[in-house]
Amino acid sequence: MPVYGKKLSATKTPQIAAFVFLCVTMAGCCSLSKEEKQKNQAAKLWLRDWTTEYAWKETRAWKMVNKPQVAAAEGLLRDVSFVKLTDKQADELLGAGIRPPLDADQSYVEVQLYLLRGVGDARERFPLEISTSTKADGNIWVGGGAINSTCDEPMERRPVVVWLPKAPNIVYVTFSTAR
Repeated sequence: MPVYGKKLSATKTPQIAAFVFLCVTMAGCCSLSKEEKQKNQAAKLWLRDWTTEYAWKETRAWKMVNKPQVAAAEGLLRDVSFVKLTDKQADELLGAGIRPPLDADQSYVEVQLYLLRGVGDARERFPLEISTSTKADGNIWVGGGAINSTCDEPMERRPVVVWLPKAPNIVYVTFSTAR
């Protein structure tokens, strides 16, 4: 029969205190700030999963838009998933003369510049990956994500400039978290 009003034994008090501390710590690490919640919601609007089976080939011919220019890039991508750019526009978004290493089968003469939607982790701990479809359909995948996270990782929009031989057909944008 339980006895109420008894003091806890000296051995139980530290265990309960440790449990309460652990619960408070875990709850605090998983909460998002107001700004992170807003960025997360905006990023979700850019996500687009593919529904059929694809084989992808990763490309190195891309650069992320400079932080101060992200708002301008988001404005260009307001209603579309990609925009063809001039050299001048690319210089404004990336910095003058910034060019990535191209894939082995590309040359700067044969490629065009495109601004694409992308979504990455808001804390910038994990890189994006950009891949093109191995079919000749012009589809492209911008993949972001996070790993080993016990909490939901906040997302943010990350526009990228990509050098492609032709305009994209469909831009797939994904974000996944491996736990």
